[in-house]
Amino acid sequence: MTAANQADIRLQFLNNEANEDEGLGDAGIETYREEPYAGTARETGQNSRDASTGLPVRISFDVVDVPFERIPDLDKLKTTVAACLKKAKDAKDEKEIAFFEQATRVLENGPLKVLAISDSNTTGLTGPDVSGTAFHSLVKSSGVSKKASNTSGGSFGIGKNAAFAISDLQTVFYSTIYSDKGQPSFLAQGKSILVSHVDDAGMPKSAVAYWGLPGYRPVTDPAGVPGWLKRDQQGTTVFAMGFRDTPDWQHRIGLSLLQNFFYAIHTGEMEFAID
Repeated sequence: MTAANQADIRLQFLNNEANEDEGLGDAGIETYREEPYAGTARETGQNSRDASTGLPVRISFDVVDVPFERIPDLDKLKTTVAACLKKAKDAKDEKEIAFFEQATRVLENGPLKVLAISDSNTTGLTGPDVSGTAFHSLVKSSGVSKKASNTSGGSFGIGKNAAFAISDLQTVFYSTIYSDKGQPSFLAQGKSILVSHVDDAGMPKSAVAYWGLPGYRPVTDPAGVPGWLKRDQQGTTVFAMGFRDTPDWQHRIGLSLLQNFFYAIHTGEMEFAID
């Protein structure tokens, strides 16, 4: 991948024309704040199971180190975190100060720890990036869901926020290959949920941002993304950026998988690999 290709990917925050005040207390993320590892394991496992194309559905949980230079537009994230930290200090909001001070530490020295959750024997996130598709429901929808069937347990509803709760940057990337009329199609995009702020150009910005091509569009050419975002087969990978790497994260995820998918594991319908 050339530098020019990576340079095309931008972190773009939505404009905040009404100057609404958006804090860190996003309801979807707060739901998983107390047990982020268990919630992430449960929700990603259920969504992958519901998208199965054959058995067993396989899901891996791996921590990878991504060099800073392989993360598109990282400087934009750094300046945004600094702006959010200043806002928190001005407001004397201790919770937000603690969060953005930790985010600052994470962004000081590379590489960045990333939890990659990858599935196979699934449909992938069917696109394109338009309302009503699975990709759009996961990445760009609130209060709606897209189920494979009316009995699906996973629906990309509130559970899609779990991965943000284990990210010290509240930033998640998605990479998927799905079948479009029998041909493999690729989509990749990232999303950040921080706080409303004023950017370095003096413009009021929303808490929500998307990493992708201009116009908040996902990348559709795998040649245009860094290697860690690529896939080689149909399925989906979710990347929690700035992963909160506690010493027992493997055990927390493993326990949740056993509790929630014991029967599927026992019957060979699902297989998991951790670290």
